[in-house]
Amino acid sequence: MDNSRFSKITHIADLIICSVWLLLVAHEEISGWMINPFNLSERKDIMLQRSDILVALPGGVGTLDEIFHVMAAATIGYHKKRVVLYNVNGFWNGLLSLLEEMARGGFVRCDLDSILAVAGNIEELNEFIMEV
Repeated sequence: MDNSRFSKITHIADLIICSVWLLLVAHEEISGWMINPFNLSERKDIMLQRSDILVALPGGVGTLDEIFHVMAAATIGYHKKRVVLYNVNGFWNGLLSLLEEMARGGFVRCDLDSILAVAGNIEELNEFIMEV
């Protein structure tokens, strides 16, 4: 993924991006400042505490864990923060289909649209961020 495009939106929207990386993970800072938690649980707690909105870029199992951590906490009233899936080239389509099926089956206890949004391009992502 071209991180320079994401950096541009942070500059346009005049945002502060906080990267929360585990000490074990090699990284390159995109912009903002960095925090190094001791474990994955602390990382997710910091992300929730310091954010107004959470943007999920295409990622792996750890990204799914973070998405569901935030969504589950929202469904039981811990916060009203939204997750935005940056759906680059339809990356999140499979997850979205699964969530829709879960909602149809009665396994989602909230209106998904209130806690989850999908941005198909950088302009849509910018719009969701600016709504906060």
